[in-house]
Amino acid sequence: MNGMYIVRPSQIELDAWPALSAPGDDAAASTWGWSAMLAAMKKSETFVPPSPEIQHAAVIEYKASSHGTSGPVYSTFPG
Repeated sequence: MNGMYIVRPSQIELDAWPALSAPGDDAAASTWGWSAMLAAMKKSETFVPPSPEIQHAAVIEYKASSHGTSGPVYSTFPG
């Protein structure tokens, strides 16, 4: 079932991925670390902020700079 729910991995998880690659594989760190993956996630996303009413009622906090604005995958908060 697709609940239309987007969850990003945490920075700790993504920064651990390069350790799973072959020793000395510096490309893995630049490809799979948090910085590279956050840039890719933002590039793929168009984030639509919640209305001020929904944001207040649901006590929603978000950082706009952590989201993309022109990617093919639209995301927002319900409401």
